[in-house]
Amino acid sequence: MFLSDLLLVSSHLPGFKSWHRFFHSGKESQSKVTEVFDLKFRSPICLADGHDKNGRILDALSDLGYGYIGVDCSNGRIHQLISRITSSSPDTVAAANLRLVSGTTEDESIVRPFSLMYDFASLFILHITDSSPEKPFSGDFTDFYPVIDELLNLRLCFEAYRPVLLSIPNSLDSRERHSLIDYSRLNGIDGLVCEGVDAVKADVAYTSGRLPIIGRGRVQEAKQLLDAGASLVECTAPSFLGKYLKQI
Repeated sequence: MFLSDLLLVSSHLPGFKSWHRFFHSGKESQSKVTEVFDLKFRSPICLADGHDKNGRILDALSDLGYGYIGVDCSNGRIHQLISRITSSSPDTVAAANLRLVSGTTEDESIVRPFSLMYDFASLFILHITDSSPEKPFSGDFTDFYPVIDELLNLRLCFEAYRPVLLSIPNSLDSRERHSLIDYSRLNGIDGLVCEGVDAVKADVAYTSGRLPIIGRGRVQEAKQLLDAGASLVECTAPSFLGKYLKQI
């Protein structure tokens, strides 16, 4: 979090945005454009949500070389976030993260935020959680299928197509995990997000590579996650990417 805090403080300095972009523009040759879901990402290394809750440093994080920047759509400041995405650079790709929380209505947890963000985010990542976003879901996740189905049907109402991915909870056993993957393959989910090299290998093997998988982990694990079959890597903490992009 140190780097995101530093960028947030620096963003208030006159001329920082222009200087920051100019400084990192010379490193574009290190970036490796990757195409997944018919979208082009400046590199296969992306950044998870939670590091720029209000979208204040989207461009600053993107200029470091990340393929996409995850944004959290559960904090009730959707309109503020939309405004900042709209004013960001065309090169900045925002991935909207939505959490399906048990005990809330469909409209509260996913449908309304999804509708509002649809024209502004490049892709969506759905997280199945329990009573709070910090607690992994461990119950009957099939209760969420009607909500996800409604969202996928709602997508048909929009002119543009936005990929929708499902983040697989770590708490699931192999049977539950396979059931969730089977549902994803049959119902229009475009890809999966899973955590760790072993999980990526297992899910790639189970899907026979038919669903793109984003591997979540530390930036130091980027090469291992890609070698395991991940199409993209989602880092859990921001970092300078130079040496990691060279490794891949």
